[in-house]
Amino acid sequence: KWGIKLGTEHFFQTHKSYIIALRYVKRIESKYVIIKNVSCDIPVSRRRNAELKERLKKYIREQSHYF
Repeated sequence: KWGIKLGTEHFFQTHKSYIIALRYVKRIESKYVIIKNVSCDIPVSRRRNAELKERLKKYIREQSHYF
């Protein structure tokens, strides 16, 4: 499974066919994630939307000590 190879700390599966690196998230919209330097919107399933927001908040808090 992808989580074993990539780890789940920095990556998130937004939809059945999509995995994103949290560090490149530009913003979250209702059904999509906008990724820096990517010309298409990445879909987010309805059931994973709230989890993505929580994971991104956690990721930002954990990474903030580097800035």
